[in-house]
Amino acid sequence: MFLLLAFHLPDSGHGYDFSCWSAWMRQLDAQPFHRIYDIDCNYLPGYLYLLKLHVWLMGSAEAASQHLHYLKLYTLLFDLGAVLLMLSMSQRTEWNNLHWALFVFNAAFLYNTLNWGQVDAIPVFFTLLSLKLFLQNRAIWALPAYILALNVKLQMILFLPIILWLLWVTLRRKSWMHVMRTGVISLGFQSLLILPFLLGGSIVPLWRVVIGSVGFFQRVSMNAFNFWYLVLPESVNPVITDDQGLWVAGISYHIWGLLLLLGSSLLGAWLLFGQRLIQAIKRRVFPIFSQDDYLLAGSILTLCFFYFPTQMHERYSHPAWLFLGLWSIRTRHYLPILLFSLAYFLNMEMVLRSLELRHYEAWFFQPKCAAIMYGILLLYLMRQAVRQGRSALC
Repeated sequence: MFLLLAFHLPDSGHGYDFSCWSAWMRQLDAQPFHRIYDIDCNYLPGYLYLLKLHVWLMGSAEAASQHLHYLKLYTLLFDLGAVLLMLSMSQRTEWNNLHWALFVFNAAFLYNTLNWGQVDAIPVFFTLLSLKLFLQNRAIWALPAYILALNVKLQMILFLPIILWLLWVTLRRKSWMHVMRTGVISLGFQSLLILPFLLGGSIVPLWRVVIGSVGFFQRVSMNAFNFWYLVLPESVNPVITDDQGLWVAGISYHIWGLLLLLGSSLLGAWLLFGQRLIQAIKRRVFPIFSQDDYLLAGSILTLCFFYFPTQMHERYSHPAWLFLGLWSIRTRHYLPILLFSLAYFLNMEMVLRSLELRHYEAWFFQPKCAAIMYGILLLYLMRQAVRQGRSALC
């Protein structure tokens, strides 16, 4: 499948993103690695190492820039690897061929890599790998996997509550020596990733990129067809509306988005885990949750993160592919992943229009249509959280 896609690799992509890859590769070729932030670069080191490798393999930044679409091959490996990772966690090997086809032959699943040219598949792969390793009680490797995901894209920080809980579950009965070894290895791995910046005295510019990841585009929406397309009037375009502007009760769009994210995330956590936590406290036992619980929690968290805050890009629902996809496979609830596929495709294609279709003015391509689909999906998952939480008490 990799070879088939590689020999039919689209040479198009998102113009702005491709221009960034080209400029950054030229800088990496002309200057030491730690000087990358001398120019306008807002990515963390994880993907920059891959760009540096690509320049080396191509022979020069000039050659690499002339064949930017080859960068898709690296991400494609993680796309296909992620499906294999999901299948290894599905516990339904008799359906492997069907589930493989559900993703690999799904135009929406590979859209972000093949058509857009983005790299979200890489950090999402390492986040799911981290979850698998935690569930196998291998925190010493799980935590570095999650750290690597963060160093590619900081958006993976949305899974931090789940990772911290799993870290506690995994290490709570381990010896202090094991806990210290896990911490030292993880800290050492993170230090290794930023070593060029430490040695080159460029840690401050790197830190500015980290803290600048929030608020980089102060718009109500960066083409994410979400909650804001449903509640704002037609006369207000979320893409050009400053999210610092006031909305209801004299509170800005930005603050409302954060409040809605916090409220919806806490609601989802309560519906899924609340009653079991209360029962565990009453019985004075440690609460135990299943793999399906973590997958459903990750799916809800991803969609809440995409649906309510401001400044969201159309691609920021991408982590739901693996968490929601694996949950659907394991629980045999296929409707959610099919609905997500349709909403994701409509949102991405309406923005990029790489297929050059004739009827983008059709009702199903309009932002409200995808926003309604995402909303229905989120409500459905909240309902499933109630059911899954109650069934675990029986």
